[in-house]
Amino acid sequence: LAIQCHSVGTKLAAFTDVAMCLCVGGLALKPQEAELRLRPDVVIATPGRLIDHLRNSASFHLDGIEILVMDEADRMLEDGFEEELTEIVRACPKKRQTMLFSATMTDNVDKLIRLSLNKPVRAQIDPPKSAASGLTQEFVRVRTNRDEDRTALLAALCKRHIKRCCIIFFRSKAAAHQMRIVFGLLGLRAGELHGNLAQEARLQALEEFRDGHVDFLMATDLAARGLDVRGIDTVINYTMPTQFAQYLHRVGRTARAGRSGRAITLVGEGDRKMLKMAVKNSPKDRIKQRVIPADVLNKYRVKVEGLAAQVAQIVGEERDEKLLKDTEMQMAKADNLLKHGDEIQSRPRRTWFQSNKERDSAKKAARSKFKASH
Repeated sequence: LAIQCHSVGTKLAAFTDVAMCLCVGGLALKPQEAELRLRPDVVIATPGRLIDHLRNSASFHLDGIEILVMDEADRMLEDGFEEELTEIVRACPKKRQTMLFSATMTDNVDKLIRLSLNKPVRAQIDPPKSAASGLTQEFVRVRTNRDEDRTALLAALCKRHIKRCCIIFFRSKAAAHQMRIVFGLLGLRAGELHGNLAQEARLQALEEFRDGHVDFLMATDLAARGLDVRGIDTVINYTMPTQFAQYLHRVGRTARAGRSGRAITLVGEGDRKMLKMAVKNSPKDRIKQRVIPADVLNKYRVKVEGLAAQVAQIVGEERDEKLLKDTEMQMAKADNLLKHGDEIQSRPRRTWFQSNKERDSAKKAARSKFKASH
């Protein structure tokens, strides 16, 4: 998301003297440090990397900050960034403008409002808990005790009706990856975007999707917030999320900026509560039920079941390949330490505002909070 914002900001500022700088994890530190030394007007950063630069990059500070923007503020707190955000707020001057942005402002933002805002004003574009006006929402019933039919239903939808520009959301990284393999075996061009991928691989997946090299993007909620890909026609929820705010973020990847779009959700018995909320907060003429004929479902059920052995074989081969790559990386690291040990040891250690124990404790607390809310 930060990389996307930096790209848009750079284009907007192309014919001005406004300088932009990007500071995110997963990309090289040194070029970022060099850009920060040039005193850019706008720094777009992820919380952890910004604090890293504050503590370890010479002469970088936030004393001159006039405006502090926190995007996706509610999710930041949900993901356990509370301590990092508190540290950043403390490093900024008291006389500044602070803005908190999100498509869904949940109650957990109140703590951040108290911490970072003085005389807060709430600005709202759409009513809370409402989907975009141009969005058509379709729901496909998954029959009781037939949860395994989800893959066949998805395959039928994508082979027969949806041909391009579609994001499909899954609850887990493993499910997204496995479905990408299934789609490949079915002859559908698919990519994947989730937390198991390195930063470069994530960027490449987005680029291939944007450029039309792949028609379907298998994603986790990593892609649900903020990402803006022009021309997404359809969003599919393989499983309904457990929180309605997350559902709104997912379906918000289409029907953006006044355009129309479609969201299709596979709904099982356990999703009735979320389904009722979706129906309640949408215009009645924008809600539809989609039915997959029984003979079509049976046909794709047979196809998917026939691919199970191939999918298992590919997953096994990938696991072996990853193990080999990890071993080679460890060997290269050990070799590097033997050759350049003295130089590596002489470098100043990078510091953090929390001890290792505090950091681990914060991560565990965030993880348990996330599990409890989902």
